[in-house]
Amino acid sequence: MNKTTTESTTPGNSSGGFTPLAVGLMTGQFIMMVVMVGGNSIFILAIIKYRKLKTINSMFVANLSLSDLILGITMSFQIAFFFQPWMEHVKELCILRFQSVNLFSKAALYSLCLTVIDRFIAIIYPLKYPSIMTNTKAYILIAIMWVYAIANSLVPIIFDINTWDKAAFCLYELVTEKKYRLYIHTEGLLLSIFLMVCYSYIYMVVRRHKKKIATENTASDRKFIQDKKLAKFSIIIAIVFTICWLPFSIIQEIQAYQFTVTGAFVGNFAVFLGISNSAINPFIYTWKNPDFRNAIKKLLRLQNFPQQTDVTPGETTS
Repeated sequence: MNKTTTESTTPGNSSGGFTPLAVGLMTGQFIMMVVMVGGNSIFILAIIKYRKLKTINSMFVANLSLSDLILGITMSFQIAFFFQPWMEHVKELCILRFQSVNLFSKAALYSLCLTVIDRFIAIIYPLKYPSIMTNTKAYILIAIMWVYAIANSLVPIIFDINTWDKAAFCLYELVTEKKYRLYIHTEGLLLSIFLMVCYSYIYMVVRRHKKKIATENTASDRKFIQDKKLAKFSIIIAIVFTICWLPFSIIQEIQAYQFTVTGAFVGNFAVFLGISNSAINPFIYTWKNPDFRNAIKKLLRLQNFPQQTDVTPGETTS
């Protein structure tokens, strides 16, 4: 089905050029794509190459980075709509335009949930953690997460649950069914609250344990300190994710009940703030985690670390 649109509904104009807004959006998306793909690719390669980074928690973080990487790759699909306006008139392409962002942003959120579950178990049940969270269980959880994310995102296409036939043009709020949007964004808000509640509880447990750590120096206490550092690292990622995606989720909750052109315009910029999270994450990894920072520096040959023997390329964990 083809849709008739006015000149104002496309980023370019009929005179053959692009508006300044369109040029700015394309440039911003291209820069974001390069940073997302480059940064997350380097981070994943570091985890693959260096033994010290091959932990269960790193597996979940790497899965988050993989979501960010693929989201960055799909930015080329978003940019294509600027140069090929006819794509907006193809139902499947129009819906896929929005569902690709939904899929990989939700995969990132689910990955964050896996990291918080992993840190929760490590902090609350430190002695049972090795038997509760094994490599096999981690792989199973990651697989289930991807199956759910993919199935969830393909619903509007496979079961034709959309409002394309009623939409005037290709716009997220107009082609995506209202109940589906409410479900997607309400789920995101609830999971963000879940992350914050879990990390708040972890924080309280860590505070109670501080006095004991100050007076003792057992192996279990040193392990607890390491788990605490990983928990702090994970919560920063979760907080930044929430800050980036919360505005878009709130706008879409409002738009579901009362659509406005202004809300749609603001929502288009809010979604770029959310997507920017995927470009920010690699910098958080290298800023807050010395192991990641050293491995990435060595991978990029920015600095040699002959005095360190714990970051060894080519080795695998048992």
